[in-house]
Amino acid sequence: MTTSNVAAQVLVRAYLNGRSMDEFMLAAAVWMADKRLTGGIVPALDQTLRDDIDSQAGPVMAFQQSWGPKPYKFAVPRPQWVRWA
Repeated sequence: MTTSNVAAQVLVRAYLNGRSMDEFMLAAAVWMADKRLTGGIVPALDQTLRDDIDSQAGPVMAFQQSWGPKPYKFAVPRPQWVRWA
């Protein structure tokens, strides 16, 4: 994996901003961004490529914690040594 390929992958994933995308289409978008980077074409993600990414991107994937205790949502637990009068 070349440096320009890594940079293109970072660009496309940052533009997706958590949205899901088919692996084949993601690879195609990364390839196109890589070709634009190595060719010196600015911007690497032009309007046409961004429109193509937007048309193929799915919804934002939700993060779900799969380990450890569930975090408190609204309240912080009081320590056991605190006594309320």
